[in-house]
Amino acid sequence: MRVHQYEFDDEIWFMIRHSGRYEYLQTADEKGENLQKLRLVKFDAVVYSKKYGFLKMNTERKAEQGKYRILIGRLLFGEANVFVEDRHCVTLEPLKGECADIFNCGDMKGIRDVELCEVRFMELASPGRIVVWKQDGRDGAALSHAAYVQYEGGQRVAYENHVLPPSTGHVMSAKFRYTLRNSQGRRETLTVHAGNRLRYARDSDAAKISEWLIERGFVRVEKSGIPS
Repeated sequence: MRVHQYEFDDEIWFMIRHSGRYEYLQTADEKGENLQKLRLVKFDAVVYSKKYGFLKMNTERKAEQGKYRILIGRLLFGEANVFVEDRHCVTLEPLKGECADIFNCGDMKGIRDVELCEVRFMELASPGRIVVWKQDGRDGAALSHAAYVQYEGGQRVAYENHVLPPSTGHVMSAKFRYTLRNSQGRRETLTVHAGNRLRYARDSDAAKISEWLIERGFVRVEKSGIPS
């Protein structure tokens, strides 16, 4: 395993080279066919946030995450147990109740807009039932742009600043579409799973869109325990 370190203003990136699984490659020459056994080289990425003191990882194997937490802790602070896995650091609770204002990005440097285009949640009135809402096509109105309306006692009631029903229970996952200010209008997606998983369409966008997630309460940050 070999580690390459790259330092930026707000983050430190670690590119970790390691051996992948064996693969077989069939070859042929004038002597006939042959089967070669090759072990591929793989790269994992680990990013340390200087501002918030946490790690982000892009790995294929969950078993490596614990090893990387120890490795990066030793490289940065000379201690093995600096970073502890938090299985509940990502929440989608901000989507419940009056939340339409969280999609206003006027205060976010580098982000032009963020829209909600898909969400999976459970209803309090129907335990165990999973509800999935999706944007009506790529060019349809985003879920975050439409006020929620329902009928109560035969009367139409509009919840102007809601994107989900008042009876929403646990929100399991959500997909967002965003545009960065320097991206020439390119739109990318971000998938958030309650727990501790985020999936970016472009890793290079992670720093800016992570700032939005933290400021809007989707990612809980605690800097306690990080050595100074």
